[in-house]
Amino acid sequence: MTDTGLELGPKALDSSIGEFVKEREDYYTAEFAKIQGATGFAWSWNLMAAVFGPLWGAYRGLWGFFWTFLVLELFALVQLGRGLWADLGADSLARVERLTANIEARRERAREALAAGDQAAADSSLKVAENLEKAVANAQAAADAAAADAFGILLIGIALFVLVKLLEGFYANYAYEKQYLRWRTDDNTPSGLNTTSAALGGLLLLRNLAPDALPLHGVKAERVHHDLPDR
Repeated sequence: MTDTGLELGPKALDSSIGEFVKEREDYYTAEFAKIQGATGFAWSWNLMAAVFGPLWGAYRGLWGFFWTFLVLELFALVQLGRGLWADLGADSLARVERLTANIEARRERAREALAAGDQAAADSSLKVAENLEKAVANAQAAADAAAADAFGILLIGIALFVLVKLLEGFYANYAYEKQYLRWRTDDNTPSGLNTTSAALGGLLLLRNLAPDALPLHGVKAERVHHDLPDR
């Protein structure tokens, strides 16, 4: 019979899972048992993984989980940022302002021409102003469409972020249970809690969220990769 760690034996339930997880032993014992006893998908939810996402993975030594959900969270956050702060219609609005100022200038010239008795010049300036008004309407329509696109992108970003959080919460215990089984046969497999890894994960997360906040002068990518524990 396959040694899962949930049977009595050299590393029985209390000693094996407790030694592996260090904290929340009762919770993980129950969740691992649920996963291993399920014939289909086991609805195992990890709230801490859903809340802290990649940082939970780094804290628990699950670097595959960390990198996968770091990328997914960043993608969702980029869409949120585009929807909230990216002024997609800025160019069109700026064009509206320039054209509106030009229209007013043309009308002023028409008034001056009329005052001077030059009807032809006045008509010419008013004709240009009318054409510019059509351009303003087109530019305003483009700005409104861009604003609608921004709202749609925001909704997509929210939906993606919620989906990623759900995936993190439901997948975490599956990934952690697989790492537990590897740990039982390979002592080099990360186990327990690692605040250093969590701190490194936080720095990597911050580095990707705000590249200018943590300039890694002189730090090679190979060095960072070398410092990560083997998965």
